[in-house]
Amino acid sequence: MLDTTVTDRVRPPGRTAHEARWYARPLVSALVLTAILMVIGQLLDPGGYLSTDVGGKVATLEAMSNGPTASPDLGYWAESADPDGSLFPMYSTQEVGEAWVNVTTLPMLYLALPLYGLGGVRLALLIPALGTVLAALAARALVSRLGGDLSQGVLAFWMVGLASPATIYGLSIWEHSLSLALMAWGVVAALDAAGLAPPRSDAVRTEWRSAAFAGLAFGLAASMRQEALVYGFVTGLALLGATFRPGRVYPALRNGAAMAVAAVSMLALNAALEVAVLGSAFRSGRSASTAAAAGSGSVGLAVRAKEAVLTGAGMSTAESAAGYLVALGLVVLLWLLGRRADDAPDATRPILVGLAILLGLKAIDTAVDGLNFVPGLIAATPLAGLGLARGWAGGARRFVTLIAVAAMPLVWMTQFTGGAGPQWGGRYILTSGLLLAVVAIVSLKSESAIRIGRLVLAGGLVVTMLGLAWSIERSSSFARAFSDLAGRDEPVLVFEDPFIAREGGPKVIEQNWLAAPSAEHRDIALTVLDSMDVDQFGYVEVLRKTNVVDFSGWTLVGVEEISLVGSDRLRISTWERTS
Repeated sequence: MLDTTVTDRVRPPGRTAHEARWYARPLVSALVLTAILMVIGQLLDPGGYLSTDVGGKVATLEAMSNGPTASPDLGYWAESADPDGSLFPMYSTQEVGEAWVNVTTLPMLYLALPLYGLGGVRLALLIPALGTVLAALAARALVSRLGGDLSQGVLAFWMVGLASPATIYGLSIWEHSLSLALMAWGVVAALDAAGLAPPRSDAVRTEWRSAAFAGLAFGLAASMRQEALVYGFVTGLALLGATFRPGRVYPALRNGAAMAVAAVSMLALNAALEVAVLGSAFRSGRSASTAAAAGSGSVGLAVRAKEAVLTGAGMSTAESAAGYLVALGLVVLLWLLGRRADDAPDATRPILVGLAILLGLKAIDTAVDGLNFVPGLIAATPLAGLGLARGWAGGARRFVTLIAVAAMPLVWMTQFTGGAGPQWGGRYILTSGLLLAVVAIVSLKSESAIRIGRLVLAGGLVVTMLGLAWSIERSSSFARAFSDLAGRDEPVLVFEDPFIAREGGPKVIEQNWLAAPSAEHRDIALTVLDSMDVDQFGYVEVLRKTNVVDFSGWTLVGVEEISLVGSDRLRISTWERTS
């Protein structure tokens, strides 16, 4: 309990001080949090996004809102000359049937589509914002299941809503906040099914129904986020372990079967939706290929270990020995602080000094290099570090901590690699962060522990505010850069990096753009331009080297640079066909 001091006021008999306050009422606080997130969302430029993935989703929403059938088909302006789509300007676009599809999940797109049609990106942000609100409500419910009081539940709600990665993902057209909410509610239901939560006077315990609800939640989350399969699997095993008793096998099997059948049913419904829309269940194929890649060991263990450290605790995107040491040091210091939180202040002072040094390093890094991603879970949700140390006492608390901790290595072994740096707060393991932070809030009860919890929570709030500032800066910078690119005179732009091109969102499908990331692709691009009688094009690349790529048979007639974001710049070289 991080804050138990509440001034008494006149209130109805039998109600506590917190219950008399507006922020303690779930519906009122949910509406207020939604309004806050939507107001912050208006500060972001709708032409720029938190991630290149979001650019693909917004482009898809634009295509769906303009198409006659609301299909996620982006179309391809150069399909006649490039039928294989080797030069498609958006990374990870695949041909599904006769459609060019850049997304891997449909449910959220169809939820956001009506709002997007009415008010574009800014109104469609209501869907991810509601996901964050639902995740915050799940955190509050989880506190009550862990035996916490109302003040701790209120604190957990606002911590998740305004001082965690869920805040950042509630402002982006992405599935993270919705899937986080579903998985968090799945854990709440699993606690009920396991019989570990305090019995509620307003409900008759029906364990198998709670297990089925958990399965539905994880199944729906898995239709949007692949890591939900891992969290659902781990939660199912934890539920079996908690309900299994020698001589009483049936209750455990019944709960496990209810959860599994419900989850599979949701996955089957999602596959049916994909088949109906595109003629293929492409998400299940994606999950199978990812699992096969993990099982084959095609990605080295060293690579996965480095990305695990980066997404687990990294304070910056720097993949260096010093960066990894800082990340591990952050985990160790927070764990030690959690273990000693109930001791006298003198016992924790050296640990707090160590944390202050790490925060100082982060401040220096930000001052020198500017705002950037904070990719680590514990760096963005430092309360989770305390939860790691304090989550092993008591059946319900241990149940939740076990799910959070056991799922992380499995996610790291199966997640896509190569994109650990440019993400916020360990986006594949957000559920672990929420669960561990809630465990920390419930466990901090002594005066010394409450004081430490407040400091750590304040650190998380500061990091989240940096994330909001970064989101605003990034969205405005990318929107400005791509507006400049869309206004250029060249009839065709060829991008060196299809990741960068995808940042343009709807502009990518509105303009005659291509992507040629290798020498082989550049040769194909010249052939395509020849077949389409194009006599001039611009070549767009991130400015990393001094020399300009040469195109045989074409003459360089101009070079221009524009700002992208931070210190990054784009170079556009203009080429005309040699007479």
